[in-house]
Formats: sequence, structure tokens, C-alpha cells
Amino acid sequence: SDPLESLKGWNIEADRRLCRRNLTADEVARIIAAAEAGKVRGKFTGSERAMVYRLAWATGLRASEIRHLVREDFDLAGTPPTVTVQAGYSKHRRRDVQPIPPELADLFRPILMTKAPRTQVFPALNKRTALMLHADMVVARAKWVAEGKTKADRAEREASDYLLPNNSQGERGDFHGLRHSFITQVVASGTDAATAMQLARHGSPELTFKRYAHVRLQKAAQSVPGLPKVDRPDEDKAGLKVSA
Repeated sequence: SDPLESLKGWNIEADRRLCRRNLTADEVARIIAAAEAGKVRGKFTGSERAMVYRLAWATGLRASEIRHLVREDFDLAGTPPTVTVQAGYSKHRRRDVQPIPPELADLFRPILMTKAPRTQVFPALNKRTALMLHADMVVARAKWVAEGKTKADRAEREASDYLLPNNSQGERGDFHGLRHSFITQVVASGTDAATAMQLARHGSPELTFKRYAHVRLQKAAQSVPGLPKVDRPDEDKAGLKVSA
């Protein structure tokens, strides 16, 4: 018997304690550029941070999974190239093989050549990934604001949510937000449900399509003009006067 069988779980949608911020491709590109040009933070160089961001954005891997990757986990000669998360470091304790874009594989080749066998690719990646990301977001945002051509342009940018670690909607930008962004991009691209779940490494479609895929209001609104029109009755045909 299960003594907890009669208990009901919490409705997380009614009391969300942490809503993660979805980052756009343009925002991620600016964060990567800021990291590459940035200074060393702790023992983590700017170029290393940039590669971690690229990997998380392109695969949806969690920070803890990236932290434990070793050279042998990358198969860059495969078709397609892949990165493998070993079962001991996967959230659901299952070995996962994730495809990576060929252009990202090209960037990783010279890096892996410098790594000894069975050594971590990113040994300096610690658990303070949110602070790391926030610091690079602040630098990227400052550069973007300064690019405004006029004082009014710069003031408008200052008032926007663009590249803010925590936006006006109460959504928090942290490293796991890159995973949210990856899954959102997969769903938005029109990928079928089964493939989207596989790439997200989820066992439930609800996780992929409800909690992780941030559906934007603007994108949803694109469907509205295509809906059947409900017109006012024709006064002549209906024989009725329609009041305004």
C-alpha cells in the first residue's frame, strides 16, 4: 500500500515561485560576443564562457551536465556530430546522445585537441552559473544601450526588457533559461511533437509544450487574421435592423 496515494500534488501553475526568462537568438548572440570580449571571471575565461553558452543554446544541456562532459563525450566526426550525457550525470539517470550543429562542432575541434583523455572540457564551470550569465548580460546590455544613435534612442533602450537578467514580467534570467530558450526554438520551428520531446529529453509532452516552450503572444496573434469572420447580419436579407 502507498500511504501517500490519497494526497494531491500542488498546482504549480497557480503558485509559480520561479518563472524563467526566455532569451531570443539575438540576445544570446550578444551575450556570447560580450563573453568572448570579456575578462576572466574566477578561472573561467571569456572564450570558455562563450562556448558554454553556445553549447547550452544549441543542445539544451543543463549546467550540471555540461560541467561533467569529458573529451570522449563528443563525437565530432559523426553524422550528425553529437555530445553524450552519461547516465550518472543526466537528470533522469539515462544516457542521452544529443545532436549538435556542424558549425558548433567545428568550433569545438581545436578545443578538444588541447584536452587530455577523460578530462573535463570545462573544469572551471562552477555552480554559480546564474551570476556568470548575469555579469555577461549586463555587459552586453550596456553595449547595446550605448549603440543608440540619439539620446531618445538610448532612453528607450534603457526602459526596455532587452537583455535584462530579470525582466518586468518577473521572469528570471539564469543559465537554465538557455534550456528553456532551446526548447522554445525547437517548438517554434514546427518540429513534430515526438522529435521535440526527444530533443528536450522529456518523458511528458506537457513539460515540452506547456512549461518549457514559451509561446509568444505575437506569434499566437498571427493566427487570428486567418480565423473565419463572423459578420453582422445583413439587414436586407434578415429583414431586421441591427443596432450598433
